[in-house]
Amino acid sequence: MAAPNEQADKSQELIFEYDQLRKEILHNDAVSLQILGATVVISASIMSITFSEAVKSLTTKGLLCFMAEAVVFIALWQVIDRARSSYLIASYLRIFTEAKMNYLNWENRLARFRQLFPGKGYGRFVNYQLWTYAFFMLVYFILGSWYMWQRYSSSHFCIVVASLILGAISTFVVLVISRYRFGKYVLNHKDYFDPRWLRIRDEENAD
Repeated sequence: MAAPNEQADKSQELIFEYDQLRKEILHNDAVSLQILGATVVISASIMSITFSEAVKSLTTKGLLCFMAEAVVFIALWQVIDRARSSYLIASYLRIFTEAKMNYLNWENRLARFRQLFPGKGYGRFVNYQLWTYAFFMLVYFILGSWYMWQRYSSSHFCIVVASLILGAISTFVVLVISRYRFGKYVLNHKDYFDPRWLRIRDEENAD
């Protein structure tokens, strides 16, 4: 009787672990949407101050635009990190949890489905957010650059040009890095995370 009871306890532990980790994935998706909503509200508030009559200084307007861009940048990397966490958990479920279960194989079947049908919306949830954040970053950078150009181009032309070029390069680099992380953690998550979990599993089995 001990063996069946022990097996039942293990099954219950696996089901509990599976349920909790799946909830964590859903929580990450919900938080990503909350981050997007908060980003829109905060950046819109900053821009409403920028365009208000209370702010007369072009320098202040430019700095506020760059502040809004920074808010979007922070939110963008938060969302990508949430996606990384979700796919890290999904990989763990495939390698450790579902491998020990007879019927619960959602993550393995989903991974196989995505492999067979790569154009069926895979990664679009994060991808759409990525482009949304990129759009806002570019708009805020262009507006901030325009205000700074209007204020300083006549008196500090070379400095303004150099600063705007540096800012443009920095914005471009941030977007490129974000796209790279999106490809690594989302589009190619199986190739990135699975080998690491498999290594841990093999080390545990070796012990």
